Amino acid sequence: MGEHENFVAGLCAVPEDVLSFARSAGAAIVLNDQITLMGSTPDEATVRAPVQWARGKHHRHLGDGFAGARMAACESA
Repeated sequence: MGEHENFVAGLCAVPEDVLSFARSAGAAIVLNDQITLMGSTPDEATVRAPVQWARGKHHRHLGDGFAGARMAACESA
């Protein structure tokens, strides 16, 4: 992952490894204001809803990293 511009890009480069590690068919990575989906996941609105709920419920603990969500699709290599 060291050759990628950021942590999420590194994870997107190896989606099979991420999904295998999580023992899942899909994953959502939430970092700052970006949601990155890989594999089989719900649509953006469905993923965004619990993120917004958590931000409203626990804002003082989560900080502003949950301020919004922007979809970024991982491209399989």
